[in-house]
Amino acid sequence: MPEERAKSMLAGRSVDQITLQEIQDALADEGYSANQRKGWLKELLTDLERAQAADPSGDHAELVGEIKEIIRRYQHGKPMSDDLS
Repeated sequence: MPEERAKSMLAGRSVDQITLQEIQDALADEGYSANQRKGWLKELLTDLERAQAADPSGDHAELVGEIKEIIRRYQHGKPMSDDLS
């Protein structure tokens, strides 16, 4: 399942180690449906927000903002591929 491939790309990695570029690379894979991408982004966002709540001094705010923006654009009907160009 493509969603499992996306999760496995970043599996075993702390949210502290994930970069925006890695997220964009996972989303650029053509094997994912729009719903799978959105679901995966929301799961990642939840994990990042939990990490930020646990460690407010951590540097999660920028990545949280970027993911929220990608989701916002997706919800407005703009294809994910356009978000990554």
